Amino acid sequence: MKLRIDRFTIIILAVVAALIVAAVFTISRSGGMEAQESYRTEDAPETPVYNAFLALKSGDLATARAQYSQQVLEEASGDKGYGPLRGESYGYGDTARR
Repeated sequence: MKLRIDRFTIIILAVVAALIVAAVFTISRSGGMEAQESYRTEDAPETPVYNAFLALKSGDLATARAQYSQQVLEEASGDKGYGPLRGESYGYGDTARR
């Protein structure tokens, strides 16, 4: 019994092979490493938000606080609960029960 492949199947196999080659080329070119994130310097409304998020993600509290206005910092310090701008983090403390 002879295996017969029509033109549509050949085209599908060629597209899949091209996608695999493109993926291998892209990963080998970038080394599989993520690009290093850096602070933005452009004058755009989303720049302070991005910089504050990046600073909080890396644990740099001073840089994160510098991105906010004094009014926002005062409101954040007055709120109760989780306060990442105050250097606090969520923890169970003595509330864990068995």
